[in-house]
Amino acid sequence: MSPLQIAKGKICNIAFDIPMDGEVHKVSAISKTHDCVCVGTAGFRTRLKFVKIDNSSRQAITELMRYGY
Repeated sequence: MSPLQIAKGKICNIAFDIPMDGEVHKVSAISKTHDCVCVGTAGFRTRLKFVKIDNSSRQAITELMRYGY
């Protein structure tokens, strides 16, 4: 989610944390916007495609996708 609308195709630096198993995994990447849709007062649902991502960030996302909630 983004508080602002971001143009399709814009290259962005993104960073976020993934809390998992009592640890915080940092993710940092360069991404390109695929689309950005207004969902009311919540902001803009933004789909991104990673253009460049380091191995530790990729591993954190992979672990999150495998995590059994």
